[in-house]
Amino acid sequence: MLHIIGIVIIGFLVGLVARWIGPGPQFYGFWVTAAIGIAGSVLATYGGQALGLYRVGQPAGFIGSVVGDMELGDKRLWNFWKELQALDVPCFIHPDGFTHPQRLGKYYMWNTIAQPLEEALAMSSFVYEGVMDAFPRLKILICHGGGYLPFYNGRADMGYIARPETRGKARHKPSDYFKRFFYDSVFYDDRMLEFLVQRVGDTQVMMGTDFPHFAQQWNGAAFIAQAQRLSRRTKERILSQNAARLFGIRL
Repeated sequence: MLHIIGIVIIGFLVGLVARWIGPGPQFYGFWVTAAIGIAGSVLATYGGQALGLYRVGQPAGFIGSVVGDMELGDKRLWNFWKELQALDVPCFIHPDGFTHPQRLGKYYMWNTIAQPLEEALAMSSFVYEGVMDAFPRLKILICHGGGYLPFYNGRADMGYIARPETRGKARHKPSDYFKRFFYDSVFYDDRMLEFLVQRVGDTQVMMGTDFPHFAQQWNGAAFIAQAQRLSRRTKERILSQNAARLFGIRL
């Protein structure tokens, strides 16, 4: 009974959030929107299980790029990563703003400049603190193409090679770990998409929508479909197959 009540409450809250965000024309009133949220929650819970999209107790995870005063590779979080690996549950990393916003308050730079830095810091923490070596089956999905690190790894690699004291617990240079991570495609530049696919492989990148942000200016599916230098097979993987494989969804 409590489980059902929880599902209804979640659906109600989702409906409220949808009403508040209001990405498009408002065709329905408050209570209708809330009711749709509840119906969607119930359908997603029981319909998804009936269709075999997921099993009870095996949801995907979501976490910010820093937890309190702890970077994600902090030893105090290792039991968490150990449990995720044992459960075979993917974890989606998305920053909540930026931890040092003093210089980034203007011009939306806390988002456009700082969030990719947060993602690069998160990946670096996983690498240097030894998480990726300690948990080789851990499934980490980094939003926004992983931020700066996959596109600017030369300095990190050179630091690892030339200055052994910077290596931390990493057994390999940073770029050697890039193919261990998964990435979404929310970075709005097809040249970056092509570069990322070449760097990490077309099995590690999947479509992101960034909905409702920039929903009127950008279409995530069209972004993939219109990429000129990607093969049809690669596009199919990015559009659906990679996410289905990562989250255990039968297509």
